[in-house]
Parts: sequence; structure tokens; C-alpha cells
Amino acid sequence: PNAYVKMCGAPGLSADAYPYTDVWEHVRAIVDAFGAERLMWASDISRFRGRVGWHMRLTPEQLDYMGQHTYAQSVGLYRDTDLLAPDEKSWVLGKSARTLLDWTLDGLAH
Repeated sequence: PNAYVKMCGAPGLSADAYPYTDVWEHVRAIVDAFGAERLMWASDISRFRGRVGWHMRLTPEQLDYMGQHTYAQSVGLYRDTDLLAPDEKSWVLGKSARTLLDWTLDGLAH
């Protein structure tokens, strides 16, 4: 109950294009093992298209590398799937982080 898991990197591990269907078996196993209440989506910004790490950007000629994705694809992996129930999406896409950090939305409870 004291463990939380940051959910990032799945697009970078996929051999498929968006929506990265080949990683969902593994993502679902993580959701089932920990529960959505302990999972937190992260953007994996270092793998966005054109970016490798924090300080290196690729030229247009170098952009064909496995794992590249956009911010929209990173969040869409979880937001736009039927493989997570609506309440699971809510937890993974923000409610878990707000609960862990004891943040409220506009003064409302978690």
C-alpha cells in the first residue's frame, strides 16, 4: 500500500505505431497488480519526437527512431483506450498523484 508506480515509457517499448497495442498486455498486468489508485501517468518527455534526453534534439533527417511519440500519443495511450475503465483513467491520469501529494482541486476533496 505504500508503493506508487510512475507509468511512462510504454510507447518507447512498443514495436507498433500509436495506439501501441502490443504493450497493453503488460500495461494491464501492471494495473491489475498495483491497482489504478497507485499508478501515475508520466509523459516520458525525453522520448518525444525529435528529442533524445533533455538536451539533445534530433534533426529532421534523424527522426526515424523507435519509441518516438508526441505528447498527445503519450497521454492518449491511457486516455483513449477501452482497456481502462473510466475510474481507472481518472486515477492514472491525475487522481493518484493528487492523492499521494495531498493536492486538492479548487478546494474539493480528492
